[in-house]
Parts: sequence; C-alpha cells; structure tokens
Amino acid sequence: MLLLELYKNVELRPFIPAVAEFQSRLAGIEAECEPLGLSFEKEVQTEQEIFFALISQKALAFDVTNEMGEVWDIRLEPFSHFKSRSKKITFPFMGSNEQKQQNISEWIIALCNWEGFFYTQMQSISRDCCHDIIRMVSNVDFNGVSDSRYSTL
Repeated sequence: MLLLELYKNVELRPFIPAVAEFQSRLAGIEAECEPLGLSFEKEVQTEQEIFFALISQKALAFDVTNEMGEVWDIRLEPFSHFKSRSKKITFPFMGSNEQKQQNISEWIIALCNWEGFFYTQMQSISRDCCHDIIRMVSNVDFNGVSDSRYSTL
C-alpha cells in the first residue's frame, strides 16, 4: 500500500509513520526470502484492518536468525543492518508468538501519529483492543504462510 493511499483515508493517516517504518525495516528481506516483504493482501479501510494487516505480516512469523544465533527484531533495527553483520541467515518458521505479537503491537501503536490528526469520530486502538486483536491474530496463518510450506527456509 502506498503512503499516498493512506493519506487519502483520514482514518488511516496516523498509520503513515508505522507503514513507512515497516517499509524501511523490511527493506531487503524479499531478496533473501521472497514472500516476506511488506504486503497487504487486501485493501484496508479502517484502523483495525490496517493494524491487523501490519501485525500479520509474513516476516513476523519467522525468527530470522544468523550464524551466531542472533534473532532479528524488527523493532530494534532494519533487516539490512542485521544482514550486513551476518554471514548466513536462516528463516525458521515460528508461527504465532503471543509475546512477540504484543511487543510489535505496542511498537506499531507507538509509531502512529495520533496527535497529528483530528477525527470527529475517533476510534483509536487502545491497549485493550490491542489484546483482542492479538488473540485474533493467534489464529491467523500469516497471509498463507504455514509451517509445512516454509520449514526449509
């Protein structure tokens, strides 16, 4: 999804910084493992839909690991930085990890620009709603990624 498309939808504008950061942090990962770049399976129209689309990115279902046993954390550094200090990278599928999803959910919310836009009907995502979405995401297959399809990555 282009940032311009987000800008056109007033409800989604607070997510522009989060989507831009995801684009930056995931840059280069597709060259290593094609289906793991930032993608939206369907058009998003609401805060809940974009939040769900971000938290269910395929790359988040993997513990990207290097030869030293370090695991890449999207919140701490871009993939390109992790790759530059690694000789060999593996992509073990981990599936749904509630703590990881909680941490990334809070990071997404922190990246959003909630004060920059005024809404007549504000429906911002609270921590309680965040927990509900995480429970829903626990049942998600990360846009079609499953353990059996990617166990050899």
